[in-house]
Amino acid sequence: MLVRKRFAFHYLCMIVLIFWSTYYLCWSTSSLKLNSVPLKRPPPRLYIAANLYNNEAIVDHWASQVYKLAQWAGPDRAYISIYENGSTDKTKSMLTDFEQQLSLANISHTIVLDDTPKNYSERRIPLLAKRRNQALLPLYKQQQQRGVTYDRILFLNDIWFVWTDAVALLESRTTNDEGYDAVCSMDFYGQYYDEFATREIDGGWLGSGNYPYFQDMKSRNLLRRQELVPVYSCWGGMIAYNTAPFMLMNTTTNDPLLSFRSLWPDDPQPPLEASECCLIHSDLISLNYSRIFINPKIKVAYDHFHYWYAHYILPIRHLWLSWTNTPVAISEEEQVLWNKKLATVGPLDRGDATCLWRPGRYD
Repeated sequence: MLVRKRFAFHYLCMIVLIFWSTYYLCWSTSSLKLNSVPLKRPPPRLYIAANLYNNEAIVDHWASQVYKLAQWAGPDRAYISIYENGSTDKTKSMLTDFEQQLSLANISHTIVLDDTPKNYSERRIPLLAKRRNQALLPLYKQQQQRGVTYDRILFLNDIWFVWTDAVALLESRTTNDEGYDAVCSMDFYGQYYDEFATREIDGGWLGSGNYPYFQDMKSRNLLRRQELVPVYSCWGGMIAYNTAPFMLMNTTTNDPLLSFRSLWPDDPQPPLEASECCLIHSDLISLNYSRIFINPKIKVAYDHFHYWYAHYILPIRHLWLSWTNTPVAISEEEQVLWNKKLATVGPLDRGDATCLWRPGRYD
């Protein structure tokens, strides 16, 4: 009798998983079709920025989707800025081909191929901040030299995505039909990948890299309803920004008030680290642009397999994780270690302190 009950339970679980998988596959297909339908609002004037390095495995697909995205926005309404540096694979030659394609389509662009070899002893975060700012330089030149401005900035990592993912992200709206100052996709490499740059709405670390991710209960409820989740900061592989705060200039130096930066940029081995993609949100909030969200509907990855996995396998795992995983950002043992490390840093601005990364995860 016990064997029969166990068999019946396993059989029931199998039926539930098959039903859920079939439902999700149908839902995903219909969602993709909806994303391809012409939108009621006209596309924004769009500035697409990216930094690439040794990405030959994904550049062909990536470039094809960026091209389609620019065509959607309109060749005369889109600008593509790519800063590549130090690649030793075929990335440079592939981007040269992409540049020719953009020129033939009359899509405005700047593609910088920097031959400076990568210095593996150089600290990563100050370098990334510098490279991201270099990808933004044409944005300012377009305004200063031609008087051309853009409504949205879309920053792309070296991700696997389809162009309709980007459209859906750009068109993100809250249930009250409010806009955003920044909105992120969710990037996956097995689990949610970019915890380093993500902070929950209260400024705390993300509760977990696995569903339901958030320690904050309101955030979990919004996640379950697939609505925009307010956060302090995020990146998630792809992020859309309101361009306005990036165009605010220091009246004395004429430098942007908002740019990517690092903490202790001249220190080769600081006691703690903070993501440039978190710090920029601290600065964004200080300028009173605080409508920052994660759109849980938009999932991207770093190769084709993990993109498929995020869309078709993770939702099945979510059934189990919703019952078994209780996100907790830091354990009591980690908190003790964190307090010791924090004492070595000294006083920091609140926004800078919020972006510091926890011990044992990124050293």
